[in-house]
Amino acid sequence: MHVDKLPLRWWTAHWIIQLLVSAPIIFAGWAKGHQTAQTLSLGHFVDTHQKTGLALLILYVAQLLLGMFIHFYKFPSIFHGHRPPQNYLHVFLGLVIMILAAFQVHYGLYTEWNIALGGLHKVPQSAKNAWLALIVVGLYLSSTSNLEKADVVT
Repeated sequence: MHVDKLPLRWWTAHWIIQLLVSAPIIFAGWAKGHQTAQTLSLGHFVDTHQKTGLALLILYVAQLLLGMFIHFYKFPSIFHGHRPPQNYLHVFLGLVIMILAAFQVHYGLYTEWNIALGGLHKVPQSAKNAWLALIVVGLYLSSTSNLEKADVVT
């Protein structure tokens, strides 16, 4: 793949995934969590799971705004031939969000579920397996996409 084609193709795929796939899932999940806390009279933002969910929502919106800023505002004279620091911040923030989201789902499946339902219903093993599979696939895709970009850029 030619180096000049990678950034536009990568950015197009990236924003489509983030805005058309991730955003609806994230906002629907957050709304459902908020509604469930209301229905079960658990209070809002009173425990680790709820606070982490709010932090993730705020970080996701900040990440979207940072990504748009990076794409639409270029400073070529300042960082000639190098990626600007905000690009590294965007990558770092994305990794923080993914790690925090993995923690959030794990905490929800293994701790919050039992607290909210009083131990009446166990989390299905299939849900725990699906979470683990998503983590493995996410790590694999993250590592291979970074390797591809490193191979093309060098």
